[in-house]
Amino acid sequence: MKLKTETRNKMLGIIHMQKKKLNLCDEDYQTLLYAITGKDSAKDLTEHKELTDVISALNRELSIRGMSKFYYNNRKRGENVGTKKGSFLFAVQAKAHAVLGSDSDKRLQGFLQKMNKTTLEECDSQELRRVMGLLSVLQKQK
Repeated sequence: MKLKTETRNKMLGIIHMQKKKLNLCDEDYQTLLYAITGKDSAKDLTEHKELTDVISALNRELSIRGMSKFYYNNRKRGENVGTKKGSFLFAVQAKAHAVLGSDSDKRLQGFLQKMNKTTLEECDSQELRRVMGLLSVLQKQK
């Protein structure tokens, strides 16, 4: 799916902030881009999936290094504008980060696999409520 220029530029900005935070040299960065998308320059990324795949990969590396991740919030201008799911997804992501820490995505994997999902974005509203319930229980246990 092609993106609006404004959305694409925002996502490219996140990618470049991640690159800077990880202190990646151009060669390592281009190798990563090519491995994920088959393109060696971010300027050639035009599809939503390409950009989100790169953001996710860089977030995984940030998490491995114990650094905080960057989140792309498309609630204001993206596809989920005005939807309850979009707002609730953002709330679940924020709570997961607060309760589980910077590696929240990795720590949620087992629970998501039980629902045959790999990411929170794949969950419907009912499944997101289940995840929020789990996070509430974990928060009370702390």
